[in-house]
Amino acid sequence: MAEKILFPESPPARWEFERDCVSFPAVRGETRFTCLATIELLMERFGARGPSEPEALRAYEIHRPRLQAIARSQILAGKVSLENEVLLTTETFALKEVRFSEGVRESPYYFRLARQVTADLEEVLGPSVGSTAAEWDRVEDAEGRVLYVLVIRDFVARVSVAFTQDQLESSRDLRNRLYRLWGDLLQDRNHKQLQDLLGTGQPED
Repeated sequence: MAEKILFPESPPARWEFERDCVSFPAVRGETRFTCLATIELLMERFGARGPSEPEALRAYEIHRPRLQAIARSQILAGKVSLENEVLLTTETFALKEVRFSEGVRESPYYFRLARQVTADLEEVLGPSVGSTAAEWDRVEDAEGRVLYVLVIRDFVARVSVAFTQDQLESSRDLRNRLYRLWGDLLQDRNHKQLQDLLGTGQPED
């Protein structure tokens, strides 16, 4: 059985002035890690109202479970420095894996919106976040409209949804679309597992 990743209370989280990060400890077996949440991450996703020590620590305390979940995913994925540091940035998530194409990265504005939708997706997925991967791409449809395509997949299923630029900018119905996407993944998974089940034990011709 894999060793659990724990987040001890001591030493407490602290502000690393020279690195503009909040650091907090993690332990896996005999190995200790230093997790570093950047101020950019805390401001973009967790409500820090400025690049100051009080705001960074406030945001950390309010969102500690989610930040720990992100750190846990990075440790499980082996994304750890030689000094056993785990860096949490605006591109780091609790999902098993997240990829953004170069086309998505071309626009800082829409890249930021894609990251925010990814963070919303994590909340929708709940306990399944660690077994789900996400991938973003920028494409054009037959009419030349720019679309941002989000693909999510797990060990069996794969589904996608496309957002226009206006849809990505609007919070209206966004969360509902993510819930439908998650429902589609579950349905696709169940369908494929049922097919596998029905395909076993059948008599040979």
